[in-house]
Amino acid sequence: MPVPGKNRVLTLFIYSSIIKRKGCDEMKPNLDLRLYAKGHGVPLWRIAQEFGFSEQTMILRLRKQYSKEDADEFMRIVDKISREE
Repeated sequence: MPVPGKNRVLTLFIYSSIIKRKGCDEMKPNLDLRLYAKGHGVPLWRIAQEFGFSEQTMILRLRKQYSKEDADEFMRIVDKISREE
């Protein structure tokens, strides 16, 4: 089982460094949620399945910043899936 805290912070630092080198001023929307899922070893298609839609729809929805409530629901689902595995 992955260690959520340490790996997630390191991955976030690496991604933010890459983004800054490319000349972007801000990070990709919901990058924190993407990294949260990745850090817990949960693929996006599993999260989409819990929400009741396809992986492509999940990816499209992640392109726009989630509200606090949606982000909390996303993390709750990731935690639930990671506990099941």
